[in-house]
Amino acid sequence: MTESAISQHIRRAEQRLGTRLFVRLSSGLIPTEILATTLPLLAVGFENLAEAAARLQPARQRALGITVGNVFAGRFLIPRMPDFAQRHTGIDLNLEINGFVTDLSRSEIDCGIRFGAGKWPLVKSRKLSSCSLLVVCSPEFAAKVRRPEDIRHLPIIRDSSTEADWPNWLRAAKLESLFPLNFLSSYADPSISFEAAINSHGLLLAVDILAAEAVMRGDLVSPLPIRLESASQYWLVSAEGRQQTENQRIFENWLMRQARQAKVLTEGG
Repeated sequence: MTESAISQHIRRAEQRLGTRLFVRLSSGLIPTEILATTLPLLAVGFENLAEAAARLQPARQRALGITVGNVFAGRFLIPRMPDFAQRHTGIDLNLEINGFVTDLSRSEIDCGIRFGAGKWPLVKSRKLSSCSLLVVCSPEFAAKVRRPEDIRHLPIIRDSSTEADWPNWLRAAKLESLFPLNFLSSYADPSISFEAAINSHGLLLAVDILAAEAVMRGDLVSPLPIRLESASQYWLVSAEGRQQTENQRIFENWLMRQARQAKVLTEGG
């Protein structure tokens, strides 16, 4: 749109409202005080309009917007997406992958997956899966673990998401005397921790459903039978008050089945 066209729209708006909206300077336009105080309300109005327009669009004609964390996306969701695409050819998924808690009220976000206690303000949550913590390593490294006490002398991959759970795991295994363990350098990104375990760097305390894909491929094994129930779980979440679409229902039911299958894999691995 040209500058002259913008100026015409501004003049028409001022004539219709009966008040000046901008102060015209040689350097450009600046909002008048009344416009400046009204802008926050206008912003909310435009957001609501965008939300309404998005909701009026037929659900089958737009991609399902899903917000998900880096680790869950890389270790669980993305490896299974070909199965979803094959089963549900008419549903496109638009993944927003990051390490932050995303605002679920945004119009382009239909649902998300979060890890925690399941209680967030203005959020509906449905448990995707209970989670257990288990020790995993590469098959080659597992040969060094002949009995639980052997972990005293073995390198432990320091994963920031599960490091604090090691004392509880040792307590469950009745091995409290082994603490402190021989921790390696810390990895802030659990995805890197998994790669370190696959490459025989040491033992990793991992969330079971995140380890399932690597266990199925034979990249990881669980050399010790002790499992610790995690205080945090994975949850399907959506904005409170938002109606569930048919595509969302299909995706969430598929994801629940995938999570149950992942639990079975690690329990047998």
